[in-house]
Amino acid sequence: MRDLIKGLVMQKKNAIFYFIMGAILLLGVVYRVLSYCQVNVFEDDECRIILAIMDKQWWELFFSLNYEGQSGPPLFLLIEKFFGEIFNYTEKALKFFPFVCSLLSMFVFYKFTKKVFTNKLPIVLSNFLFVINTALLMYSVSAKQYSSDVLMCLLCIYYLADINLKELSKKKIIILSLVLALLPLISLPTIFFIASFVIIKLAYNLKDKEYLKLILLTIIPLIIMLFLYYLFNLHPSKLQMLKYFPTYWDECFVGFGIKNNILYILLNLFHMFFYPNGSSVYSLILFIGGLGYLIEDKSIYSKFILSVFGFTLLASITHMYPIVLRVSLFALPLVIICIIKPFDYIKFNNWKFYVILPLLILAFCGYNLSYNSIYKNITATQAKDLMTELVEKYNPKTDRVFVNDASSSSFIFYARKNNFVPNEYTLVKGSVKNLKETLDSYLLESRKERFWFYIVKDFVGAPNREEILAWANTKNIIYKKKIRRNFLILIEK
Repeated sequence: MRDLIKGLVMQKKNAIFYFIMGAILLLGVVYRVLSYCQVNVFEDDECRIILAIMDKQWWELFFSLNYEGQSGPPLFLLIEKFFGEIFNYTEKALKFFPFVCSLLSMFVFYKFTKKVFTNKLPIVLSNFLFVINTALLMYSVSAKQYSSDVLMCLLCIYYLADINLKELSKKKIIILSLVLALLPLISLPTIFFIASFVIIKLAYNLKDKEYLKLILLTIIPLIIMLFLYYLFNLHPSKLQMLKYFPTYWDECFVGFGIKNNILYILLNLFHMFFYPNGSSVYSLILFIGGLGYLIEDKSIYSKFILSVFGFTLLASITHMYPIVLRVSLFALPLVIICIIKPFDYIKFNNWKFYVILPLLILAFCGYNLSYNSIYKNITATQAKDLMTELVEKYNPKTDRVFVNDASSSSFIFYARKNNFVPNEYTLVKGSVKNLKETLDSYLLESRKERFWFYIVKDFVGAPNREEILAWANTKNIIYKKKIRRNFLILIEK
């Protein structure tokens, strides 16, 4: 009878757990579907990568794009070009693959947390933080590789951690070696996970010569591919990036300066990871505490997570890979696991539970389950709507168009989509000194009577945006349209 009662209680607890998890995953699906349905525009950074692949041949995507410092994993770019060519590079088409990846990543993350955690509470907490995370939501509808990075890296750690090469047939080892060689071509951060797989398997089987031989044979295709990938893609792309963004990544590599030490970088990273949270300080404290529990844990999953963190840090110190929100998004699921890890050890009757729980609440108290509140943080810039207005009102005989450099890619892309070719188009660079005097000279020297200013503020901002707006307000503005943080202004002489 006692065993029967225990069994019934356990069944009830399991039913409640699966009901809660079902509700959490459903919430994540709803958020992502709403985001995909409502975000119908590319922001400037998306336009850059799309313009970089539109006119390229398929085979050219395996090499440096050679376009404004843009780069991306070749297989990801091939997938995007595939959808673009079929559906005429529409927003829904190019955002579809990242959207699907974001949906799949929720379920893979759930499956992985069931391996990592032994108790149900941390599984619930970690999955809840995952599905409502604003950064993951934002990039689920971005035509960039960051959402697919999350999925591919989760698949890596989910499957690789449990692989025993000795149990695989020759055919499966060949397939595994080919998969490992191809993974970085669709998601570059998977290199950290593959390296962790190799190091951990080596550490566990140092005295087994046969196993060491299997590992070596498994990674030979990967080594060859990485050499070619670096030679023809990564290195030329890095040179291009340094040309267009010479100082942009300086504070994203770990060093010993005021703004690039590990603590400062992590605080900024956690602020972006968990925006709009209460404070990145609390999440950092929880992360450091979680690292202690991961180190103490003897499971291969904890060792795998720590190894990935280690390789990511090493890559940043050696200036091989920056630590900043979008390119580090792949690590966010592991950071969430690390933050929640203490709850796998601490019970309700332990005083530590009542210390860590308030920290967790403080760290994430800014979250709002209202979709509208979260949606405000993922709505992209409205470049398309501004272009529609400009095309309708533009007079080629009397008008000249000015575009600030942070808006140039979205302007070029949406002008192309609208078959709009202005007679006179001027790019106003952010590096221009004496900007107001320069703009005044443009007006004086031009034979045109009216001047359009197309000003889009993308996610990285625009260095000359505010100065242009302030200058425009001193002139004869005959038309002005504002959509969120973006402006279309018409000035008459």
